[in-house]
Amino acid sequence: MWSRKRIDIGWRDLLFAARHSLGRGQREAAQHEVEHAWSPVNDTLACLSVRSGFDLLWTELNLPAGSEILMSAVTILDMARVVEEHGLVPVPVDLNPSTMAPDPDAIRRAITPKTRAIVIAHLFGAILDLTQVAAIAKKHGLLLIEDCAQAFDGHRYPGHAGSNVVMFSFGPIKTATALAGGLLVVRDPALLARMRSTHATWPEQTQGEFLRRVRTYAMLKLISGRLAFGCLVTACRLLRRDFDVMLNGAVRNFPVEGFFVSLRRQPCSGLYKLLARRIRTFDTQRQDQRAALGRLVESAIQSGMNRGHSGGSAEPCS
Repeated sequence: MWSRKRIDIGWRDLLFAARHSLGRGQREAAQHEVEHAWSPVNDTLACLSVRSGFDLLWTELNLPAGSEILMSAVTILDMARVVEEHGLVPVPVDLNPSTMAPDPDAIRRAITPKTRAIVIAHLFGAILDLTQVAAIAKKHGLLLIEDCAQAFDGHRYPGHAGSNVVMFSFGPIKTATALAGGLLVVRDPALLARMRSTHATWPEQTQGEFLRRVRTYAMLKLISGRLAFGCLVTACRLLRRDFDVMLNGAVRNFPVEGFFVSLRRQPCSGLYKLLARRIRTFDTQRQDQRAALGRLVESAIQSGMNRGHSGGSAEPCS
């Protein structure tokens, strides 16, 4: 039996994270390191998560209550929850089911005098062409916020040039995970300055908390091998425990209760250091190999479907 998800992090990365989670560390220097590792032009803010940065963004935009925010119809519930927390109205925009890209006509139809921003999520590792969406946003004077949480590709894709804000996630199930953390590229210097100022007032995540997180995911990585995972599933069945519930509980990022309290914190130096390492050591060749394997599987599935359709009619049951 195979684990349905393997954490995209190596043992050396986990040991690095553990070592830098001991002691206090130089948190401000580590924050500068990770932000500079992504962009040398000082347009980036590193946060505890994309949700944290998304929340901070709406705080500093301070839009009128009831403003409408167009959002990809497929996204995680927490993103809409954050929008609603600020008195704003998330408006889902239909996607093309064959590409999971936003339908430009659907965006145009959804725009009203109350619309203030468009949030587009790149889904399932695909990087969408946002040229039409950026043109629509510019024409109507709307902010374009690009959610690249599922589409990290290193420096090869820094976001569309027409986007006002670009968000990258390094959460546990993401490519090049740092077990937590998010980067927001904010192309308005005044807005970024306000976000930095407010972010600096948030309480800090403790080094001990992050070290426990490293330990948890090291254990999950240890049991993700076929034999170990099979033994875990068997043990849970014998003990009449639901292993899905157990695993989901172990990897939950933020509790339902106290969600925004947990969200509004600054990363510790250990997380900043790991984020910087994951950005610097990102392997584009390995990413290309994964994409090629995905295309191979897609081709094999399509080929099998075509053979099934061309195999003639089945014998009727007697």
